[in-house]
Amino acid sequence: MRDSQVDKSSLPDLKREMDANRAAQKYNEISNNVDQRWQVKANLPDLKTEMEASRAAESFNEVPNNYSLGWQDYVNTHMIQQGLSDGAIVGLDGGIWANSNGFHIQKADIDEVSKLFHQFSLDSSNPLGFNFGGQVYSFASRTESVVIGKHWSMGLIFRKTQKAILIGAFRPYGSIQQNKSEYIINTLADHLHQSGY
Repeated sequence: MRDSQVDKSSLPDLKREMDANRAAQKYNEISNNVDQRWQVKANLPDLKTEMEASRAAESFNEVPNNYSLGWQDYVNTHMIQQGLSDGAIVGLDGGIWANSNGFHIQKADIDEVSKLFHQFSLDSSNPLGFNFGGQVYSFASRTESVVIGKHWSMGLIFRKTQKAILIGAFRPYGSIQQNKSEYIINTLADHLHQSGY
């Protein structure tokens, strides 16, 4: 038989059949990949939960062992980056553990602040102010663990913990900035207190 004698209408449309086969094959590949991805995802550990658990054990919940680096991180991250103008952490023995750049603290300043806390605990005479960094500050507030002083447009907050004194400076002096600064210092002090410092 010749080609001309074959009834072409009865022959299957090969192109359409090949396209349909390719489409079915592609669909099967895609669905297999999706199934495999879901299986892989189902077998993965819950990374978010693990990361949250590891973060809880890090940073703010563990006091650093290396004071020179660790304490500086507390000042930079938990004081300065939170909004204080200057900050420092000093030991009750008078040693400077860390301070922000340009915030110069002398041994005499630390002794003066320690004396303020000691005087309060002895219930001795209540002075009107104190010296710090060569400036005279008037008291804005004073308790057995917190001293807040004011000098023109600058405020200072001192918070005593078991082994340290946190020092925070804020500008401009005002109730909003003072409240924010107190919150920053108190949050860090509470953490250090819970950690044995």
